[in-house]
Amino acid sequence: MAKLILLASAICVLSMCGLANATTITFSGLPGPNQNAFTTYTESGFTVTAKGGMPEQGTEFGNPLPSVIIDAPVFAPVNGTVEVTRPSGRDFTFTSMDLASNNGGPSTFSAEGFLNGSLQYNFTGNVPSGSSSFFFVTETNSLHNTVPINALDITVNHGAGTTSDNLDNIGVTAVSEPSTAALLGSGLCIGAVVLRRRIRRFGRTAAS
Repeated sequence: MAKLILLASAICVLSMCGLANATTITFSGLPGPNQNAFTTYTESGFTVTAKGGMPEQGTEFGNPLPSVIIDAPVFAPVNGTVEVTRPSGRDFTFTSMDLASNNGGPSTFSAEGFLNGSLQYNFTGNVPSGSSSFFFVTETNSLHNTVPINALDITVNHGAGTTSDNLDNIGVTAVSEPSTAALLGSGLCIGAVVLRRRIRRFGRTAAS
């Protein structure tokens, strides 16, 4: 019984610290066909929307298939931007993404995290270019991966001679609303108190 009390108390404390759910947006549900316009896509409670340029669906190249051709059209790309959000502007964090710069290059990228319209960070870098064989590089947002945001704008600026740039595997973590965590935490804490009282009452009864 004592172990049950300790377990309930530990869950109570953890729940009061908030809940999170990590996921990767893989674009596995893109309908195609290849190089068809990419407009909006929803996966695991996140929505990715074309915001700038002319992004296309990349059903023939990915890490693994498919991906988004963020700088398109192929052979004549323009710089593209997509935005990641959750329903009702709920908070999340951003950990990483896979990018590929095909031919020419290298390309550059920026990932801007916003909270209620206010810029929280701008994660930038270069994307090495592949020519004889194309490949993806994982860009890890190690400096800002715990910063809560509710909008993420990913922009890729194609390098000289680049024929296209692809985006795949956006790593994000949904952060629960404080009210949700508090409600669950309160319920678990009440349960722990009730369990403790019942055990004490049982102990007194057995002793008498």
